[in-house]
Amino acid sequence: MKKKKIKLKQNKKNRKVVFWLIVLAVLFLIAGIVYQFSYTTCSDEQCFLNALYNCNRAVYNDGKWYFKIVRATKQGCMVYVKNIKFEKAELGIVVDVEGKDMTCIVPYAEAGSFMPQEKLEYCHGWLKEALQEYTIKKLHLYIVQNMPS
Repeated sequence: MKKKKIKLKQNKKNRKVVFWLIVLAVLFLIAGIVYQFSYTTCSDEQCFLNALYNCNRAVYNDGKWYFKIVRATKQGCMVYVKNIKFEKAELGIVVDVEGKDMTCIVPYAEAGSFMPQEKLEYCHGWLKEALQEYTIKKLHLYIVQNMPS
């Protein structure tokens, strides 16, 4: 009779331990999911550059550009960049830049010293292609305008 009572008490204790372990695992899972989708929202460029320097997850939107520090990689800090409004349009140069995006891997040694769209050599994607096309067309226009008659 005493052996059965001891076994029942142990089973109750085991069930409680298993229950609390499951609750703890679920809480860790929820915390991980919340962390996965949480970003610091920067209100100015300096805040974003500080986050980029430390490769901390952050988003920044200045009305023209949208930046999102995605994660740290072996090569550097991965940043998603999207153009919202392109204001560098010049007379005679038509390039579809608005709405295009690119991904940049900013080396740790240089992170925080410039905005990602300023150094296209670290980026790839349709936005990079469009910005390069704009630069080429602008240089072509400059050459044509300054050719001796």
